[in-house]
Amino acid sequence: MPSKTTLILVHGMGTPTDAMFDRWRGTLKTLYERYSNGERFEDRFDCVPVEYDSVFQARRGQWTELVDSMRQSGVLHGLPTQEELESITGDNFFTTHVLDVLLYRFVEPIAENVRAHMVARLTEVMRNADDVSKVAVIAHSLGTAVVHDSVNAFYATISPRTFRFRLLGMIANVSRTLETRWDVYDPKVRPGIDGSDSYAADYFLTASHAWDPFVALRRFDPHDAWPDADTRRANRASILRPTLLHGWNMHAFEHYLEDPMVHVPLFRALRYQTFVTQAEEEAALFAYRNTTPPARIREYRDEVKKLMTGEADFSWARLVAVYKQTYELMENYTPGASQP
Repeated sequence: MPSKTTLILVHGMGTPTDAMFDRWRGTLKTLYERYSNGERFEDRFDCVPVEYDSVFQARRGQWTELVDSMRQSGVLHGLPTQEELESITGDNFFTTHVLDVLLYRFVEPIAENVRAHMVARLTEVMRNADDVSKVAVIAHSLGTAVVHDSVNAFYATISPRTFRFRLLGMIANVSRTLETRWDVYDPKVRPGIDGSDSYAADYFLTASHAWDPFVALRRFDPHDAWPDADTRRANRASILRPTLLHGWNMHAFEHYLEDPMVHVPLFRALRYQTFVTQAEEEAALFAYRNTTPPARIREYRDEVKKLMTGEADFSWARLVAVYKQTYELMENYTPGASQP
């Protein structure tokens, strides 16, 4: 039996649940077994959910005091007014989702604790892995920023020559929006092939959906020299811009993964470049493009378009407003919809 790849699954905004991680596993399993020629997903992969929300939980109730302190110091220039924040504090989506984003970006002691927690978990998983050369991270939403910063912190004490990740997979990548003291295009958090100690992963995948307002605010969009040309030619970097809208929650992990534009390069990075043949890829893309999306999707897309703002319109007040308006839009079209 070949050694298994350890998939570290890192959640996004809000409090993760076992049911959510089970859905992620189920999505990965279903998609993988379309191409695996009878091999079971669980015979090839071990999924290890990693949460960091527990670090936020103890501090959410202190939000008012934190805001007052930060406003006095001038740190929160450009953040929504207290009245604007209070207008949505009664909404559980704010207290469990948007608040996490603001705490991570603006409260450095909390962000530092989140990173320390993540580094400890990465180290633990690495030590327990079936094969240390086959440890991959798949992160979603806020988790992409947490993973980016935590990987930087992780390699502050060890060299990538000692250990590097098989894949860093950033789904609904918001790492640039929430950029802290580390440049998101830092030369270490990237893929490479030269065998040096300058890069963290064999493969890097980032996906930013064209109709996802959360990633549009400050899109992860590296210049042509990131990473280097040899690494790009070796298909070690997948910088993906899916465009098809097939559901109301365009920011959801599952919505991203179900698009062959995303899951085909993901599985090739985790296995080998010909794991999904070109013919299989073309057939999967054709089938996905011709899958009938939900009714009213065109109308919904027109509403989403109104929320799409780029970097020129960025402000923290705008970010909070976009988060709230996107969630309300999803709820309007499908009551009880899962939160992003």
